[in-house]
Amino acid sequence: MSRFFIGAGDSDSESESVKSEEESAPKVVQRRPQISFSDDEEEEKRVVRSQKDKRFEELKDIIRGAKNGQKIRDVVKVQDGFDAMQRVFQKIKTILDKEKSEVPRFYLRTLMNLEEFVKDLWEDKEAKQKLSKINSKALTSLRQKVRKYNREYDNLIEVYRQNPMDSEEEEEGEEEEKGGDIEEEEEGEEEDSKKMSKEAD
Repeated sequence: MSRFFIGAGDSDSESESVKSEEESAPKVVQRRPQISFSDDEEEEKRVVRSQKDKRFEELKDIIRGAKNGQKIRDVVKVQDGFDAMQRVFQKIKTILDKEKSEVPRFYLRTLMNLEEFVKDLWEDKEAKQKLSKINSKALTSLRQKVRKYNREYDNLIEVYRQNPMDSEEEEEGEEEEKGGDIEEEEEGEEEDSKKMSKEAD
């Protein structure tokens, strides 16, 4: 019977059934979050990075993915990486134009390596025949895109090819980055940006 239709004689039995329902229902215990203000805990410091640094990091991640695609000769992956690299660099280019900075050398090195990869793969008849149909189409498309895109940076790429000393220094910087030390990577990027700003002056 419903508790709303309680009669005079039903009040005792009804109140007992309400009590038994309350006892059988699980109790929800509200706990407050425990906050400890211990000096022993290390506080995580928030690192504030400029938009330029964030974009450079994003670009470097894309370049790493494209390099992995080159190693396994996955031309579709390389093409996707190249397209993403172009989009991200367009955003970086606006920042570089505001700061009147030059194109970063690691980007020029990547364009040069990509051009050589496509050229070598295109000329290697046996490797081209081993490619799947999708990778073969992607190679043709990538070849055209790289040629067209690199025309804009031909002069800078040639200057980069003629400066082996600068290239060796950057390769050493890459080896340090592969070591996994984030601090060394940040120091290398700061040095590169300082060099670029000095060259621009």
